[in-house]
Amino acid sequence: MADGEDPAVAAHRLDRHLLACEPCRAFFAGLPSISLDEGRTDLASVGEPPPDLPARIVARLERERLAGPAAASSGPDRTAARQPVSIWRIGLVALGIGQFLAALPALAGRMNADVLHANHDLAAIELALSACFVLAAFRPRQAAGFVPLLAAVVGFLSLVAIADVAAGRIAATSELPHLVDALALVMLVAVARRHPGPVVRAGVA
Repeated sequence: MADGEDPAVAAHRLDRHLLACEPCRAFFAGLPSISLDEGRTDLASVGEPPPDLPARIVARLERERLAGPAAASSGPDRTAARQPVSIWRIGLVALGIGQFLAALPALAGRMNADVLHANHDLAAIELALSACFVLAAFRPRQAAGFVPLLAAVVGFLSLVAIADVAAGRIAATSELPHLVDALALVMLVAVARRHPGPVVRAGVA
């Protein structure tokens, strides 16, 4: 009605409704006047947007696009740098260094080729775990990513150790070094809880 188009409703029905409905009557009274002149609509009464509005919108979208990847890449590192140094992180560094030093003798041992290769394989795994401990200590927001791996290592080591001790193949005291991995798992879980990583929403490109 305000722009002269057919409302597809009888005028007397609209008038009767406006008389009975205060919100609609107030809304209709506040509509700007729009006149039609030779097929052209005069929208002067509605108000013109600022002439630089499109440029401002494009500029803001461009700033948000450029700032998005930078914030995603630098945010976690800057946040991690501000994280307080806890006893758990210090413990992870100590365990990592200790495990690294303990694995070195296996790399320099002298024995037959099969045993030497097996020791090298085990030493490589121990060195990798020590690197994970130190990395989790310096980047605590990534600690949660190491928890499932170390939990699997501790779980299978425990099963094998229990089976070997029960069968009398090895003394229980010989399995005590594996407690280092269990202690590291506890520390990793503690660090992961104190320093949660960023939440990644599925379906967001």
